[in-house]
Amino acid sequence: MLRTLRSLIFTALALLAAGSASATHIMGGEIWWDCLPNGQYRIKMKIYRDCNGIPLTSGENITLRNYPNVGGLLNIPMPLITMTDVSPDCAPWPGALTLSCGSFTQNGGGN
Repeated sequence: MLRTLRSLIFTALALLAAGSASATHIMGGEIWWDCLPNGQYRIKMKIYRDCNGIPLTSGENITLRNYPNVGGLLNIPMPLITMTDVSPDCAPWPGALTLSCGSFTQNGGGN
């Protein structure tokens, strides 16, 4: 009982002493692929982010695990193709987030 009380007091003091914190994150995304007639794949990726948050890089990587064999890794570079503002024309409330969408495309071999 005393140990639990000490833990609660310590946790409460730690929370009260903590400063403010903030973070920015990618808000979501999509990945899809098309099988091309030559047996290769076209992989596409969209990333949605807060325009006031982290910037998009010039490219991202998709990692396939257990390819081509168990334990294998294949990194597929995805260069940034376009960046489009997809924010609504009017903010639903003052200070609302603005959004952007980055499109990445890569063609690659398939089995």
